[in-house]
Amino acid sequence: MNEGCVKTFLIVLNKISWEIKERISEIAADENIKNGTLISTLRYSGDDWENPVIKSSSFAVAVRNEGIRL
Repeated sequence: MNEGCVKTFLIVLNKISWEIKERISEIAADENIKNGTLISTLRYSGDDWENPVIKSSSFAVAVRNEGIRL
């Protein structure tokens, strides 16, 4: 594993179910094992991500300022 290499993916979907969250976690875990990396995922619905409390958090502000939108 690349020491200190953590990749964090923020995933915002219009609607997100428990099943989708679980599948995203499974894919990340498979990639962690296959590639010897550490992938962390954060999953939000669009409504949750736009919630004023979350939107004003230091994490959300940093993501909006420094994140790479795909």
